[in-house]
Amino acid sequence: MKTHLLEYGFSGLRHNLCDSYFFITLKMSLGSMPLPLPLPEALRPWLVLNVEFYAIICSSASCRQALSPSATSCHLRDKHQVKIEHRKQLDEYLKQWQWQYDFRSVPLPLDGSLPQPVLPIIDGFQCRDCAYKTTNRDVMRQHSNREHKKKRVKDEEICRAVQLQTWFREKRARYWVVDATRLSRDVNHNRSGSGSDDAGAAIKAEIAEWTKTEEGQYQASTVATEIDPWLQYMGWEEVLAGSKYDLETTAAFTATATATELDLERLLESWERILQQSLTTLKAVGNYKDILKWWASPKNEVASQQPFELPQDRTVT
Repeated sequence: MKTHLLEYGFSGLRHNLCDSYFFITLKMSLGSMPLPLPLPEALRPWLVLNVEFYAIICSSASCRQALSPSATSCHLRDKHQVKIEHRKQLDEYLKQWQWQYDFRSVPLPLDGSLPQPVLPIIDGFQCRDCAYKTTNRDVMRQHSNREHKKKRVKDEEICRAVQLQTWFREKRARYWVVDATRLSRDVNHNRSGSGSDDAGAAIKAEIAEWTKTEEGQYQASTVATEIDPWLQYMGWEEVLAGSKYDLETTAAFTATATATELDLERLLESWERILQQSLTTLKAVGNYKDILKWWASPKNEVASQQPFELPQDRTVT
């Protein structure tokens, strides 16, 4: 029964945790700062905002790279000869900009994520022994020789070919790996047309048939020893005992984000990054373990005995 509760009752708990993550992220990571205002219309021929990473991007064909807020006005003046009245609009806009960064501090997307808009996709190499990335084969061999003592070995033993992106260029470049093939797979999948429609109709028909034949099948079989105080407080036993659906069958129709749900997958990747940043920020607080105990508790009036931790980080005793 506990397995069922963890599998099927997690959705409600997840919403509570999401609210907590969002609150802590806003308070600690952003300091309650507002979202950036849209760029003035006059600046949009040259600039775009990456609202996921709070980065200002020059979208001109010759650039397609991030600009630090302090250097944006000079870049428009020197590189694109933008008129002074437009640059004055930029200066006024940047007065409300609260996300200062440079090429060293701008956050990077996760390796293997979808490509970021506007930025070019570059062929490069990733070290097989560490996270080092470069677009230069000779530099990669020098790195492997110096850091991993690999000499006179084949390229395949040193690195793998990957596709990269970077916010800034040349000596200021910091790369991450992107999976651009997912975009083409999505396009090809969408072009399949009727195949996906037929699959969707089949799933709907199966759900309808299951609903008709499985009503009332679920019967609670939890023994008394499994009803701990936390389960009693949440009330899941009573809810599930009165369900008219077979929860095991219901699980067959659940799914995570697929390659066809690009926006959802981006959201989940962003959420994972926000969660990791929130937990990292909490560790800088002196009593962060006490905070995590409150975070893990389903009750408002008492903390949990164990601090909150991610399932993948949980130690088995």
